[in-house]
Amino acid sequence: MLKNIGIALAIALCFLIGLKAGPWAQRAYAYAFPEPAYVEGDYASLFASTGQPVVLFTTTTCPWCSRLREHLDQQGIAYHDFQIDLSEQAMQSFRSLQANGVPVVLIGNRRIAGFNLPAIEEALRVAGIAATASPESTPKT
Repeated sequence: MLKNIGIALAIALCFLIGLKAGPWAQRAYAYAFPEPAYVEGDYASLFASTGQPVVLFTTTTCPWCSRLREHLDQQGIAYHDFQIDLSEQAMQSFRSLQANGVPVVLIGNRRIAGFNLPAIEEALRVAGIAATASPESTPKT
């Protein structure tokens, strides 16, 4: 009888330790193995089809997408915005990237997920895309 109680207590203790240690272990893993700031790939066909040096995949309701567009507009950086909630063609292009969320930014050979401003600025610098004084019009699909 005491043996069964001891086993039950040991199981309960392991369960409680797991509940407390789980989030810590997840944070430790994310710290030790951070997500890359970007993924490299060949996006030349998208740049050629849009005629713009920067391609965005966004939605009309995403606040981070709005902040990204505002930032690029303020910098005067030309871009093409595929709004995936308004266009089936845009959604198909987005799915072909196998991305998980918006915004997605394509600059040169880099695909940047999310509003990661340092990664976006670095990609613009590496691609040689400089800010201009007056923003160009930005087509949307």
